Amino acid sequence: MKKTEQVDGNIIVYDYDENLQINEICNILREDFDIKTKKNPFICELNHKTIKLFVKQITYLGNPHSLFKKRIQISRGWNKYLEDSNAFLLGIYKYKETIIYTFFDKSNFIKRNTNNSSAHVSTFDLFNASQYGIFTKKDIRGNRIICIKRENIKDFLIQIINNEDLSRKEISLFEEFKNTLKKHYCGIDCFEEMISNNYRNKFQPEWFGFFIEYKFECFLNSNHNYKSICCFQSNKSKNDIDLDLNFNNKFLGDLKTHSNNSNAILGNDFSNIKRALRDYGKLWYIVFNHNTILDREKNFEVTQFWNKKQNKKNIFSYSKKMKHSVILTDLMILEINQYNFKYTSKFNQGINSNKLRREPKIKIDKKMINNFLIYKSDF
Repeated sequence: MKKTEQVDGNIIVYDYDENLQINEICNILREDFDIKTKKNPFICELNHKTIKLFVKQITYLGNPHSLFKKRIQISRGWNKYLEDSNAFLLGIYKYKETIIYTFFDKSNFIKRNTNNSSAHVSTFDLFNASQYGIFTKKDIRGNRIICIKRENIKDFLIQIINNEDLSRKEISLFEEFKNTLKKHYCGIDCFEEMISNNYRNKFQPEWFGFFIEYKFECFLNSNHNYKSICCFQSNKSKNDIDLDLNFNNKFLGDLKTHSNNSNAILGNDFSNIKRALRDYGKLWYIVFNHNTILDREKNFEVTQFWNKKQNKKNIFSYSKKMKHSVILTDLMILEINQYNFKYTSKFNQGINSNKLRREPKIKIDKKMINNFLIYKSDF
């Protein structure tokens, strides 16, 4: 047995999993539901409906996995019974006084043999539920996970039964922004739009990231009600934290574009991240993942356009790195906080032209994404 991450109220500690017997699970459920049975499936009445709860304890995934990875083990044959619309796949997490329920997306288990199958959740997900009462997300594989603090479980189930929207307003903002974007963008078209509107970053060679920033500013200017949730702060003083999004002074964030052929997401300078965590406790990365077509595969069309628009003598300047076009695949929202920060790493950028060392950037490896991911939506 190994000490792993545990949620103890509003902190994360390292300790052994508690081992719950079926009668202990039953006792927990009995305090929160009017259950009619003493074993799986646990049957109860809620909002004038009979529901079936297929329940297992949430524990560490096991060696050699990271200490934040947890799961429930799904019993053989459950797939058949989970087809019932009023049947739910439920995990119970318990550590000391902390009890958190997790509802797993059962659709991935209905059509396959459930012998030795697992449904996964991370400490980060459970911790968010402990902080906010309820936490919902799609993981990196597209599975919907909903973690609920014990005292909110009945209200949550009624919402689920009534098909009510559980999205947070900050997440709804970016989902609506995503829906204003096209799936495919060509560099020449994006440069022309930014140039015609005299956008301040209209000639940046890494055009797609700046184009997304431009489009988000346009979106906020057309939807003023969202500015009370999030505003774009491009004009910062020398000592300000270099993150462009301000969520009503509660926390900061930044827009990122990320090519799917990269094994990690690069963020801002490490010092900026530490300052943001010190002052606000967390930050968000709004990441637009995309497939990339390089300009060298398209006769350097964008490269030549970009150089000619700036009257450069070398019309092939930046040709090795220039993107021709991108195809958006999904939107991810990542949260970095004081507890999962340790799962980031540093990306050293080398030195500047003046021989001085450049500030290292924060890096999130793809294999660690689930411990930061709070929302995922496909284009």
